Amino acid sequence: MTNDTDFIALYQQLGCVPGDGVDEFRRAWRRRVAQLHPDRGGRDDTLELQQLNAAYAAAMHFHARYGRLPGETASGAMPAVGSRRAPPSGPEPSQRPHRMLWLLALPLLVLAAVWIGERQEPDEPMEPEAAAPEVPPRDTAAPLRLRLGMGRDAVLAMLGEPVSRNATLWQWGPSWVAFECGAVTDWYSSRLRPLKVATSVPTDTERRTVPRPRCAAASALPPGTPP
Repeated sequence: MTNDTDFIALYQQLGCVPGDGVDEFRRAWRRRVAQLHPDRGGRDDTLELQQLNAAYAAAMHFHARYGRLPGETASGAMPAVGSRRAPPSGPEPSQRPHRMLWLLALPLLVLAAVWIGERQEPDEPMEPEAAAPEVPPRDTAAPLRLRLGMGRDAVLAMLGEPVSRNATLWQWGPSWVAFECGAVTDWYSSRLRPLKVATSVPTDTERRTVPRPRCAAASALPPGTPP
């Protein structure tokens, strides 16, 4: 997929260049996803959104494999078109004799330091250093996963700010989480933007064992108040 991806067109669509860095690249992708979302523009940009997410996934795969974005040099900067190579750095001709004198005097300085050290009396034996405190074992508890019935605050703390959200649906690109009465009732985890879940959708066992939330207090709220 990486070889067939037009990364130049991707950077032009996002309004950035590889030299901006991977953090700016992610922010530009999130902004573009929000612009193409159906709830934002009122038009069907599903195909363009899928193509954008596929190209983004290819760029991040390239970054994970080579440690840089496609088109970015190893130093992290884009070479300017027509720029000439800088001359190799080095001492000026007038400084070279002084450097040679230092190189010749260095062995004499080392021998003098060794001779002075041997003539000095030996220092008192040093006390052994205190043993380093034991490092407590790392917590091996299972990582936090998205589950049915989880509240919105816990989802936000675990997955971060979504690209778009309303009272019943939060979206992270092609992935989403559905809510009812403020609790998780469904989700979809795409491979292009995976969520912290064990399965792409809730299993039948989870749907049977976790009861759906009841908005018992919703009738007491004033009209127009979101759940």
